[in-house]
Order: sequence, then C-alpha cells, then structure tokens
Amino acid sequence: MGVALVVGIVASTFFFGRYWCSHLCPVGGAMEVGGRLVPRQLQIDYKHIPASSIRYGYLLVYLVAPAIGIGSLCCNYCNFAAIPRLFGAAFSEADMAYFLRGAGLVNLGLVAVLGVFAVGGRGYCSIS
Repeated sequence: MGVALVVGIVASTFFFGRYWCSHLCPVGGAMEVGGRLVPRQLQIDYKHIPASSIRYGYLLVYLVAPAIGIGSLCCNYCNFAAIPRLFGAAFSEADMAYFLRGAGLVNLGLVAVLGVFAVGGRGYCSIS
C-alpha cells in the first residue's frame, strides 16, 4: 500500500505539478489548519530558501537509503508518519510511545518548525 501511495503522489506531481502539495495533501492541510492557530509574528517565512537542492536531496535519500540497506531513513522523519500518529496518540499507547522516542521527538519538532510555525502552514511543500 505504501508503494502505491508513493507512486500515486509521484504520478500526480508529474502530471499536475505542485497540485498535490497545494490542494490534495491531507497532511499539509492538517499543518495548515494548525498554522492558523499560531500568531503571525511567531511564524517563519521560508520563501527565501532555495529549496530545489533540499527537495532533490531528500528524494535521493528516500530512494537510495533502502537500496543500500540503511532502511527507510526518510520515512522515520516524514510528516506522513507524524501527523496520523499525532492524531492517534490520544487513542493509542503505541502512537503516544512513538513521540516519547528520539525519532518521534525529532519528527514532532520538524512538523512544528517546518509545518505549523511556517507561514501558511506548509513549509514542507511551499518553500521555493
């Protein structure tokens, strides 16, 4: 199912550009709603960061890391892993335990800094 999701995201991005990030992504939408709760003066503007190298570097690690045997490194720190677990933490001890581990704390910090505290709530997707 995960492979089908990745193929679907890559295909929609290929055919529709950034439509996935700007309109369809439920994770980005959750961070955008959370970002509306943060006062404007506390938000971080990422529009001056040239993100192409960061995006392509992340994609390269995402594709190469499992191939060389170091596991799904990017998935451990992906907002697609954090947001569902964040909502599930109130109902599941396993999801709550995830955020008490080092990887979960780092992931929660990334969601906060690159999501909720980003201008527009989509720092992951909207930096150019």
